[in-house]
Amino acid sequence: MQAPVSDPQRPSPADFDSRKTYQGVEAPEGFTDPDALEKYRALCRGKSDVEGRLIEPLLTGNERILEIGCGNGRNLIRLAEKKKLRSALGMDVATSRVAFAREWARDSGLDRILEFRDSDVMVEPAAPASFDMIICITAAFGYFGALEKGGDARMMEWMAGNLVPGGRLVMELYLYPGEIALMRERPGEPLRHWAELPASDPFRFYLHERWWDGKGGILYHKKLFIHRSGRVDEGRGDSQRIYRLDEISVLMERSGLKVEKACGDWNGKPYSLGDEILVIQALKPA
Repeated sequence: MQAPVSDPQRPSPADFDSRKTYQGVEAPEGFTDPDALEKYRALCRGKSDVEGRLIEPLLTGNERILEIGCGNGRNLIRLAEKKKLRSALGMDVATSRVAFAREWARDSGLDRILEFRDSDVMVEPAAPASFDMIICITAAFGYFGALEKGGDARMMEWMAGNLVPGGRLVMELYLYPGEIALMRERPGEPLRHWAELPASDPFRFYLHERWWDGKGGILYHKKLFIHRSGRVDEGRGDSQRIYRLDEISVLMERSGLKVEKACGDWNGKPYSLGDEILVIQALKPA
């Protein structure tokens, strides 16, 4: 990781609308042949197996599940393949990712029990309790508080309202402690770094540019991807509200949820300050 670099051309918050970030990702033209597609699906299954270490023990196979920010559907598809759910709904604003999920479910013979909807959950009407579990991981919840003032509290109440009594919420938050520490040393300057992606990913390089708003607790993130064909995919950005454990716990408690477990990884390690992620399991009391 490189040290922060001065940049007077800081983008405006409008450049970091998370609802636009993943539009066009995983479009069919991104995969050169069926073998490339299947390798990517295998990579996604592996990621979901890691997260399943905490999620699967909570399930009997008879639950109806909702995933907020389902992306390409990998979590619900993997749980269905393992017969860990009865039915599920996945919601995401990225039409191309939802299309990918639907096709994957059809190819796997799971489309009768899995529904994927391209919808902005922030404008969904309140619904009666109908889900045994809600999953909101890979930092999806952090977008709500950054997109709209009070959006995080409203969405927490919405999720709690959609859980049946005795139902559970599993949430993952990204914390970026190292990156934020570097940006605090040089306020207002971006942090740039890059990573090479696994060979099974259709993109080869992932370039990051981040800014930290300490007053609002918001991390702004500009992204650039380089495809293995050499095509450059740029202009993507998002913003995330970064939470402390006590802050997110208060939001849950005010919505009627009880925090059962806070972990610093998907292996169940108790959370401690400085961990890269925060995984919370919360219960809606019966």
